[in-house]
Amino acid sequence: QAQHIWGFLDELAEKDPEGYKKFMQDKMKEAKGFASKQTKKAFPDPCFVVSTTAGSRKIYLNFMQWERCPPLQKKDGSKATDKDPISEVLVPISVGEHMKGKENDGSTYDYVDITFNPQVIKRARSNLEWKLYLVELAIQNAE
Repeated sequence: QAQHIWGFLDELAEKDPEGYKKFMQDKMKEAKGFASKQTKKAFPDPCFVVSTTAGSRKIYLNFMQWERCPPLQKKDGSKATDKDPISEVLVPISVGEHMKGKENDGSTYDYVDITFNPQVIKRARSNLEWKLYLVELAIQNAE
């Protein structure tokens, strides 16, 4: 199949050099557009940070959103809506590795990325009960 494509391109270049040039420019534009879309989605978007402590250790929980994280679903496995109460949904969560950092005064802290689907973050931003639930869920899963 690749041989067929190369044959097509060679024939187009011989018979219609301008057509070949336009075809290649169009394909390059498509490839650049695809690559930039993929790059934008390659990393989660930061949303908010919560600071907590575990004993004498300070921990920053970086809440992120990413379309690659699964959306909310009901406990029966069906798709959840924005109206479903917390008690009836499962909240997929992705917890990153604990990393170390240093404050300006030299003291150290841990930080960890906690990532959710954008639907989950959207609910947390508009509903304090949801936000508190996500913070509790993050703390439980980050330990």
